[in-house]
Amino acid sequence: MASAAACTSMKSNYYLNEALNCKNTKLLNPLNLIKDEQSGEIRVKELTSLHVASIMGNMLTVKELLKQAKVLLSPEQYKLFVNVKVARELGGNNALLYACNSRNSNFILVDFLINEAGSDPNTMNDYAVNCLLIATKKSQLNILDLLLKTGVDIGFVDRNGNNALHIASAAGYADIVEMILLYWSKSKMQAHKNGNTEGSSFGIDCVDNSETTSLMKASINGHLKIIELLLRFGASPRQCNNRGESALTLACMQENYAICERLLIAKGEVNHIDPTGRTPLLKAARHNSKPEIL
Repeated sequence: MASAAACTSMKSNYYLNEALNCKNTKLLNPLNLIKDEQSGEIRVKELTSLHVASIMGNMLTVKELLKQAKVLLSPEQYKLFVNVKVARELGGNNALLYACNSRNSNFILVDFLINEAGSDPNTMNDYAVNCLLIATKKSQLNILDLLLKTGVDIGFVDRNGNNALHIASAAGYADIVEMILLYWSKSKMQAHKNGNTEGSSFGIDCVDNSETTSLMKASINGHLKIIELLLRFGASPRQCNNRGESALTLACMQENYAICERLLIAKGEVNHIDPTGRTPLLKAARHNSKPEIL
């Protein structure tokens, strides 16, 4: 029986030979190119060999394909080969997005595609998801760190208005929340030092499409450590979502005494009245909360 390494090598050689069989025609087949009607981008109808190698996490094939592409393609063609997305009906991913989201996703491959091949870390697919959101959802700390160092836009949001901080706060990824907040804090300090007064698309109290903040997401999901992190970096405990609920109200509804106590210490508004005329106390009573919360 062939070893795993031998099988990987065989697959690598198969895709490599397939791609280079007709040289640049197969690397970037003109017959496979289409123009996306919505974005105007040049895309491919089917997966390229670079896409397949990235999905497999096969570094050997990726390196060899790009080595040959530099020789056989013009600079413009090479850039397209690296960044080209698949057709909209296939999701609109490119090699970097596939590498981040593959089962065998690894830091070395993502690093190579960004820093050696020149892939754009801010590229998103047709579901409004980029590498930052993928790395956050998969709790990939090393890839997240790489993306932040390359200057990825931390204000990027998906179709529901969620940024990476929203996603990490809801999921309970405290290490990722802390990494994002530290990066954001350092960026603010550096911008102030450089005299840059332009507003950023990212802030600790950014809201999603339902006007829910990261603090509220951590509160409703019971993540005390993240609540403490967000408050330490200046999150507002008094902001409300589009239903008029604050983080304190949500904590009362979830019967989470520790989070309620922490939000009260942070000056959460205990007498806030939502559009239905209810305070956090009434919400807690309505949800039959524990006596210690009432």
